[in-house]
Amino acid sequence: MIEEAVKPDSGVPDWQLGFLIHAFGDSYAHVKGKPPEAYGPGVGHLFDSLFGDDPDAIFINHHYEKYNAYVNSLFAALSSGHPDSAPDEAALQTFTGEIARQAAEGNDPDKTVTITIKGGSPTFDWDKNDKLCESLNTRIANKDINDFLEKLSNAL
Repeated sequence: MIEEAVKPDSGVPDWQLGFLIHAFGDSYAHVKGKPPEAYGPGVGHLFDSLFGDDPDAIFINHHYEKYNAYVNSLFAALSSGHPDSAPDEAALQTFTGEIARQAAEGNDPDKTVTITIKGGSPTFDWDKNDKLCESLNTRIANKDINDFLEKLSNAL
């Protein structure tokens, strides 16, 4: 669905692509055990989040490995939606390498990731995540969101 959504003529609004990308990320992050199994409905990962193994915290308990796997898969999906472009594999490796280096500094449940692209290469700013999110946030009507999610559920 992401591959289709990023095609130039898809007509998919950015916010819908954002929902798809977020759900795709959750399919990597919101699993536990070996073999991986999704958290159940209802409380989901509430207890793990409260008691120290928060799947949304990239920089604890080797969660960065799932994050990097997600990033690689997302990169492939986004790249395939633009077959005429030349994906920057070196930038991808720089990014995932930086994530691994940050994780090697030790468990830190409060560390977040903000990436900006300047001149085609990623740069890292670990301290400005909240401000960036606020500046990108726009209002979307609940009805539009609900309609989209209903169609998405039916498609799955």
